[in-house]
Amino acid sequence: MKKTIVPIFVALLSGTMFVNAEESTSTVEDLENYHRSSMSMITVVHPADSFCNEIKQAVLEMPFPEKYDKHDLGFTFVEGTPHADRKADLTSELDIFMQKQQVAKRMVASWFGFDGKSFNLDLIRERGQYDASVEDAQMALQTVRGKAMLDDAGEELLGKTFFLVNDISYIDHKQRAEIASEGARVTGEAAEAVGDAAGEILGLFGGIGKSVGGLVKATGSLAKTGGDLVAGITDLLNISGFVVRINTYLYQLEWNDSIASVFYEKYYTMGVDSLEDSAKVAAFLADTSTFKMKFVGKHDQLTDKGTLYSKKSQEEQMLVTCTRTLDKNIVNLQRKYPDFQVKVPIYEVVYNEKGKVEGCRAHVGLKEGITEKTKFSLLEKSISDDGRTVYKKVGTLKPVKGQICDNRYMAAEELMETGDAGAAALQGTLLKGSKKVMPGMLIMEGDYKEK
Repeated sequence: MKKTIVPIFVALLSGTMFVNAEESTSTVEDLENYHRSSMSMITVVHPADSFCNEIKQAVLEMPFPEKYDKHDLGFTFVEGTPHADRKADLTSELDIFMQKQQVAKRMVASWFGFDGKSFNLDLIRERGQYDASVEDAQMALQTVRGKAMLDDAGEELLGKTFFLVNDISYIDHKQRAEIASEGARVTGEAAEAVGDAAGEILGLFGGIGKSVGGLVKATGSLAKTGGDLVAGITDLLNISGFVVRINTYLYQLEWNDSIASVFYEKYYTMGVDSLEDSAKVAAFLADTSTFKMKFVGKHDQLTDKGTLYSKKSQEEQMLVTCTRTLDKNIVNLQRKYPDFQVKVPIYEVVYNEKGKVEGCRAHVGLKEGITEKTKFSLLEKSISDDGRTVYKKVGTLKPVKGQICDNRYMAAEELMETGDAGAAALQGTLLKGSKKVMPGMLIMEGDYKEK
């Protein structure tokens, strides 16, 4: 994978079920016949921090979130301040970065296959499953169906294009503990501060964090005469593995009728080397104000618990830790911001022995944070008379306890190592509720509101 560093921020991420085999398994074409949101991601790295290179390598190996189509803008990393400040808000700096790098215009150029001389609709037709005979946007605008296709693409595809910035910082327990131990030898006041910090850090590993943190704070006088107590904390921290904090910033491409009108009328050209075509391309390249990214929100996630040293290498542990932490950030952002939510297709319908619908399966699970209490809207997709994509809620589904797939990164391997082959074999989560379910229908977490 090609990587490019863009320096910024100079001043300043079982039970048995009876299944009808013919009816229960949909084809790959069925599963892909829906509109997915698109996303591009970059990572803010801090060169002077511990494990910076390992974090960068983990990012390069990290699987792209499979429920989004990938939009590659040509860069993977940006350099932040030398040392990470996990409490820092980078929104202002990122806004400047967006403008300087013309991220929104890059998004638009990618959607329309811009090669420096012309545009095309290839990617839009591919991801939108639109009529392959429509090649020219300007010709499409002359027909009702063609205009409807472009309007639908604007709402379903371009309007659902996101940019994720992940500021990843590694929490180095050993270094923090060494600093804490030295500080405790000097002053009892420092011991109180160490107690707070140790409680926070060790709290990641269970109740011991609270008790040790409180003990250190309560024994500041002992710390005046010796660092033995805090040195014990150092030993505890030394056996702990990787903990990372990822601050994720979510941006969305602004696309509406007025922006679309400017693009199609002033810039879009299929390029036949005429003076008019050249002028349109030059105007597009010179435009610095039409295309914008909108800040949607942010979420920061600290690893739930330290990844302890095991048979896996440090590089493997870092990859697992970063991937799972980022997945949690994405899930939290989806729950906060409906536009960022994804629709997931039903890939199998389960029938009982009488041939009645018993449930269905979809590729969702623990990675999405679902439990048996999670509710999903069952959606039926259709095309309106004017050619727009319409989703109608036809029912509600809930996961079945004990049948929730652990689809977290590398979870299947861990389950096999612990001897839980049954859980490792689950490829999807069993859902029950509505009897109207059919293969290829879509589910979305929460109560879907029709537009």
